[in-house]
Amino acid sequence: NTPTPEEALDRAAMRDWVWHSIEQLSEPDRLVTLLRYFSDASSYEQIAAVCGVPVGTVRSRLSHARRALAGGLRTAATTAHADVATSNDTRWREGSDMLTTAMGGDFERVVRESWWPNAEMIVPGGPRGGRDLAISGMDRDLAAGVRQRLRNVVASGDVLIWETDLISPPDDPEHCPPAALWLQVLREGRVRQLTLFHPVPALV
Repeated sequence: NTPTPEEALDRAAMRDWVWHSIEQLSEPDRLVTLLRYFSDASSYEQIAAVCGVPVGTVRSRLSHARRALAGGLRTAATTAHADVATSNDTRWREGSDMLTTAMGGDFERVVRESWWPNAEMIVPGGPRGGRDLAISGMDRDLAAGVRQRLRNVVASGDVLIWETDLISPPDDPEHCPPAALWLQVLREGRVRQLTLFHPVPALV
């Protein structure tokens, strides 16, 4: 059913209150919260792999985040804050534009313009390096015929998550996993750390 104007206003207000409260969390608590509730890498084990911490630490951080959010929501209800939908729309457009540029073979320009020179790239269970690792990995994928399509964007403060569909070449349909999660930690709007993770599809 189509919500009434009053219901739509209430939903928008609640959405903004929730996101404002999430932005007040510490970076470690915000990371696990975004992954748990707004991404496909939502199991404790996958969150632990993305964040590079034990499962027990994930549980502890989520518990702490829930307590902080309970108090934060009460405060946020009486605090003016930016419209979340507008912010997320902007992040979506930026992500879409960057991936389009990357798929066109110019990922190096994207990295040079939007990453810090000393930015770090982490692949859980795999290599660790800097901007050159990200560029060479994308170049290899493009040369193999792999393409990516943006499916979801989650942003809160200095944490930005892209979820993408990976499209293998027709002659090698099992070339790559079906999806990727880009967990980007920002500083002054530029990437200072990227963790690239391939979520395990949920069993149906």
